[in-house]
Amino acid sequence: MTVKDGTVSVAVPAATDTNTSGEVWLCPVTGKVDVAVRRGENSGHTLSYYNVVRRWVKLGDWHGQAQTFTLPVSQLSDASFALKDIDRVTVVVQSGVAAKPGVMLGAATASLH
Repeated sequence: MTVKDGTVSVAVPAATDTNTSGEVWLCPVTGKVDVAVRRGENSGHTLSYYNVVRRWVKLGDWHGQAQTFTLPVSQLSDASFALKDIDRVTVVVQSGVAAKPGVMLGAATASLH
């Protein structure tokens, strides 16, 4: 996976075993998020969450052949967080489908900045 010229590119190689299909998912990640707790036993405290996955973006389906998936960096954010809040992106290739995921076939991470 590379981040260059405003684009995230993910190169998935050809299959080398019996796992020949899966879904390719990209996750924008924030390294640290501080949250003020307003209720419960931690009320009044601030808790820090680390490596927060902000959303899951399906890049596509992989069918065993070498394939490249791309996404503009500008499409990583959504209404709940800004692009400046994202520190890195992580990609996973997983057999099965989102409703019934299977074996993790591969993963990678890259810094956004």
